[in-house]
Amino acid sequence: MESSWIARVKKQFNWRSSIPMDPIPCSILNGRNTSAGISPTLIVWGKNDEIFPAAGATPYLRDLPKAELHLLDTGHFALEEDGDVIAGLMRTFLARHGSSTK
Repeated sequence: MESSWIARVKKQFNWRSSIPMDPIPCSILNGRNTSAGISPTLIVWGKNDEIFPAAGATPYLRDLPKAELHLLDTGHFALEEDGDVIAGLMRTFLARHGSSTK
């Protein structure tokens, strides 16, 4: 059973209906960018997030060929719950890709 604040947020912010209206994510997610033009992308997601469910993370891997996804055992506030882990993932990612993202 989800908490009442989560239910209120879901009702107030229907992110699923607003994504198609945003041209930048749509162009990426609909394959209008070539994989050569897409930078390496680090995606860190809370697998227990009730606002943005984990199932919403996997399409990015299909549509962003240079992406890597890390599903953490956290909720919506992954940075607050697992900040040290995320910082480590960021350091490792930047060590591997830092020169290619400049």
